[in-house]
Amino acid sequence: MSGMLWTAGQIAGLLSAHGGWQDAVVALAPPTVRRLGLMMGEVGPSTQDLLVPDQFRRSLPPDLFPGWRWGDAAIPIYAAPQSLDVRLAWQPLTALAGGQCEENRWLRLRTLDNLAGNRRNCHILAVGGSDLLAGADGILQHHRPDVVVDLVGGSGIGPAASVPDGYAALPPPAAGNGGPGRFCVLRHQARPIIVVGEAMTEAPLSMAGSDVVVHALGNDLANGWAAPLRSRLAWTGHAPGLAFALDRPWQARSLRMKLNVNAPDGLRLMWSGLVLECGLTASANDFGSNEGQFTLSAKLPPTNSDEIAQVLLAPIRMSTTQRAPQLEIVTLELC
Repeated sequence: MSGMLWTAGQIAGLLSAHGGWQDAVVALAPPTVRRLGLMMGEVGPSTQDLLVPDQFRRSLPPDLFPGWRWGDAAIPIYAAPQSLDVRLAWQPLTALAGGQCEENRWLRLRTLDNLAGNRRNCHILAVGGSDLLAGADGILQHHRPDVVVDLVGGSGIGPAASVPDGYAALPPPAAGNGGPGRFCVLRHQARPIIVVGEAMTEAPLSMAGSDVVVHALGNDLANGWAAPLRSRLAWTGHAPGLAFALDRPWQARSLRMKLNVNAPDGLRLMWSGLVLECGLTASANDFGSNEGQFTLSAKLPPTNSDEIAQVLLAPIRMSTTQRAPQLEIVTLELC
């Protein structure tokens, strides 16, 4: 199976050849959607075409992201193999994140057929794990789309019996920029012709603060998706800190962020549960002054494959009564 896996750049090329996000049903982790969009130079799918898989929600430590799934008076909806309404247990840190203990916390799980079965066209079906295909029989039979399965942050590809009837794995294009693959592409045998497209570059990613908001797993989420409401990502002061997720390319070895920060006791940076040593140096802002603006740099743990990492950036406070310092992300780079 390893020889049949596609890289993110090859998938971006495939999507671009099919018109980008147009006529695509997307149920991928939000950081992966943003990464592919940056490669293609596109913002991303429309809200009604973008679905967050339940596998992504369940892969996040609940105590690290206590409040990310609650919108204002909205019940989050996630793509899942079956349709259920689930009542969630209260997490201990939710009160610290500003929640109300008397509120009922629910989420809705819905199949892909339920969420996107009424589409007029579907040329690409992109899912985070093959388990979502169990609830997409109607889409598969009616549209026979090319299926893209992300093996990072999803349930992976199961036995051959889990591959939809009439579908088979498609080998990646020979041309590419190397590196380990992470996607499987399935194609219906009744559609013998496919436009693969040219692999997109997987160069280091650079994002502005508004781009990082799309990755954020904090109070900006409503119905399972973050809208870029402001140009920069700022910490609200709620525990445990400013949390977000990033889709890290395998070749990225370091993280660099430009911050507006006032944290006299320093910052703590955690990467998927690991505390990273980080350097903080003053940097000039757009007005030629370095007051309150710093560049944070950190070496990332080694990896041989792509990963969806949970990032926590927290100012160190000497007591729980200490006022929350200013913390705002201006730009972020993976290089």
